[in-house]
Amino acid sequence: VVMMIPVLLQFFQHIHIVRSPAYHLNSEDKGDFNTPPKISTSAGKSDQTHNSAAGSFLRKEHQVDNLLNVTSVSTYSTPSANDAKIAFITFSHMSDLPQFNATILAAAETWLPADATYYVVLNRRWEDTFNQWKQQIRKNTENGGIRKSAGLTRIQPIYVDCPEAKFGESPCCKQEQGLIQFHKTYYQALNYDWVMYMDDDMYVNARLLNDFIKVLPAGLPNKKEYIFANGKNPLLLLGNNGPPSLGTSGYLRKRSDYQCSKDEQFVYPWGGVVLYNKAAFEMVIPGLQNNGLVKQCLEYKVTHDVGNAIFHWMYSIPAVRFRVSNAKAKKGRIIKREDFIAYHGAGTSEEIRMDVFHKHRVPDEKVIFNVSSLPGEGYFGWFNVSGFQRTDTFKQFRNPQEWEGEWHTMPVSDCNK
Repeated sequence: VVMMIPVLLQFFQHIHIVRSPAYHLNSEDKGDFNTPPKISTSAGKSDQTHNSAAGSFLRKEHQVDNLLNVTSVSTYSTPSANDAKIAFITFSHMSDLPQFNATILAAAETWLPADATYYVVLNRRWEDTFNQWKQQIRKNTENGGIRKSAGLTRIQPIYVDCPEAKFGESPCCKQEQGLIQFHKTYYQALNYDWVMYMDDDMYVNARLLNDFIKVLPAGLPNKKEYIFANGKNPLLLLGNNGPPSLGTSGYLRKRSDYQCSKDEQFVYPWGGVVLYNKAAFEMVIPGLQNNGLVKQCLEYKVTHDVGNAIFHWMYSIPAVRFRVSNAKAKKGRIIKREDFIAYHGAGTSEEIRMDVFHKHRVPDEKVIFNVSSLPGEGYFGWFNVSGFQRTDTFKQFRNPQEWEGEWHTMPVSDCNK
């Protein structure tokens, strides 16, 4: 055995990790998101028998698994006693299992806090695929001598019935139905302080996020009483990316048949990553139950992050922005800033794997959000809009929180008042 150690070390040094291409496609790109991949249920066979997508996935899982530091889940991500209790929710599909592993499973093994569950919204058609995927990983890790994935047991699917596509109604429906199901099944029973909904390729610095939440009252002294109301006043935390006006997106810009006002009251941050406090979450649930998010997405021909900005804007919910880096826009380069709470695009290429972001995270002991050194309210980007009150929809139906049993879709003509 001792004589074999140098040979084994040399072997592992030459393992080459191969990733599938990023599956975040432009709206013009086509992909088969409805056909479940075939998963072999035979354990212990040679690699030649694994010609399916699952077989390719499992070989990659074994290689990447050795790189992920499982202790990071219990050291860096260990929550403090006074941390806010945050529900982390994302959405995905299972037509590309290697990519599912590179985003969902890798997130659960790196940044997800040690006591947290990663809720993943999936179409019901993927239920059998998810269960087979989970069983196959367990069989292969046990039979192959590879350690069991630490993140596997911390992923909780939420099944919904939505169309399956990369853009438009599908992601809007997943956010809408996913949050409804989460509210019904988990939210009240587990008493969460915040509900975070995000794209599946988001790396979150959970330690910084909790620190940011803690310093909000001091960072926004004029809003201190509002924020300190024990979640009774609605508040959103949103990334610092957003359009020049409502309804604007990279997908839509080339073929938009409308133009919303650029007035500051008609601007609201996108919701690629959004945190609802208790009051905000309870406020929007009836609107989601009445299909308000999907209806606004369809009316403005946008996907979920642009659509939920319109949806939240109609509720006039105050929002605070935090810093998010778009790694995809930087073409795989990791732009380092100590106050970046999240990175969009993580896990979509070899250069920006989840474990790469985790390696470069800000250490636990470093204090970043020292309020005395921050540039006041301008840094936190307080949004308190009332533009919806200028629309014909408001004049006819008043505020969405007053609507009972139906959603009054705001037409595109109302966004240019």
